[in-house]
Amino acid sequence: MKFPVSRKETVTFNNLTNAYFDVPGFIINFTYLGTDKIDGFPMIEGTYGVLIRTQSTEVYYRYDSTGELNVTLNKFGTYTLEASNGNAFKIQLKELIVK
Repeated sequence: MKFPVSRKETVTFNNLTNAYFDVPGFIINFTYLGTDKIDGFPMIEGTYGVLIRTQSTEVYYRYDSTGELNVTLNKFGTYTLEASNGNAFKIQLKELIVK
């Protein structure tokens, strides 16, 4: 699902799985992983997972039962991601693999 978001509004979304936010200047992509885990990060605990990607940063979020993420965007286009339930870790994944 695509959600256009302005830098001047507060928006709350509940029960999202896969989504991306189209904010002027960049896109934040949320990919629901379910019980799948990302290889190379076994130390991150939680039953369910979400991969959050932007143009230059990835965050791996895992939680039990109900997850809650808060994204705050300031007037300069910088955003803060906060996990209220579960754990979020900044990771690095390859953006493109050519074989």
